[in-house]
Amino acid sequence: TQHSPIAVRVPADKEVIAKAHEAGVRAIVHVNYSELCNSEVQKELGRQPSRTDEATPAGLLDLAEHPEWTCIASDGTERQCAHAVGVSSTCFHQAELRNNALTQVLNIMNLGADGIWIDRAGPPLECYGPRFDKHKHEGPYDTNTAASEALYSQIYKLVKSFGEDKIVIHSSGILPSHWAYCDAQVCEGLPFHPVSDDGPIGEWAELQCFAAEREAAIRAGKVAMIVPRMMHRSTTRAILYSHAYAALHGLLFCLPTATVGTDITGDSVERLRLGKPESGILKTGDVLYRFFANGIVVLNPTRIPASVSVPVDRDGTFSNIGYNRTVTSSNRSLALDLAPESGCVLLRR
Repeated sequence: TQHSPIAVRVPADKEVIAKAHEAGVRAIVHVNYSELCNSEVQKELGRQPSRTDEATPAGLLDLAEHPEWTCIASDGTERQCAHAVGVSSTCFHQAELRNNALTQVLNIMNLGADGIWIDRAGPPLECYGPRFDKHKHEGPYDTNTAASEALYSQIYKLVKSFGEDKIVIHSSGILPSHWAYCDAQVCEGLPFHPVSDDGPIGEWAELQCFAAEREAAIRAGKVAMIVPRMMHRSTTRAILYSHAYAALHGLLFCLPTATVGTDITGDSVERLRLGKPESGILKTGDVLYRFFANGIVVLNPTRIPASVSVPVDRDGTFSNIGYNRTVTSSNRSLALDLAPESGCVLLRR
């Protein structure tokens, strides 16, 4: 069961969840408690208020009904979300907010969901509501972060009460402190981010350090996921670099939805099933590679082209996924020409 495919951002709808199960897919429902909508503000701006669903009755998580949940900045203003109209950051010190969040999660799990994806689960902005008599901070928590983590810990226990196979995923940037109350964490924007240049963000040493710091959690059975945000750089080369980087280090690569204009298709993604690793990370020159049950991943992390020979256990033909080419080994050696900062996924034919 643990190796069944999952679908994230599934609606909190009993029929939709049932259809996912019929297709052999585990349904993970998306929630976000760091940012909530204010339906009255949305109406005033001529926007359609956020919809309710089977797990979220009207008013349950609406800032119009609970204005005291709004996070207050150090200058006394409400923290508005720059990327969404009528959405504000929240104050986790509010016990009713935490209780209503648990109610929503309970409703979701009662619909038959296989787990939840908590968006923006990283440390929230601090709230200064009491300083300006906007609201009081209830409970024993010194910071908004501590209050949010207390909620996430309760959510994890609640979801696991439905079965150990149920899943909690945090979109958090992959924080060490969060492993105690989630099964998987997501880092969005790695190794490509919209505001970076045409290459991966940071230096290769930084990407290696990021992976090394999560190695112990991965060995313990946790899942670290990366989702590159390549925007106009959604090229085959960038996607395969991301896939190779993830496979080398035991990270789970999630294909971004913006892949228009690339040679990566749904069919080719389905074929990117490498199977279990059969080696650690190996090296020839500056190029890294790793063997899997169904193929090989190769990565050139440098900013110059590389021509290498990768040893194989037997001669054969490999599909170079994403490039619609085949590569054949000779004398148990695979000759490859790699562009700067590029990867390739080779599957045995």
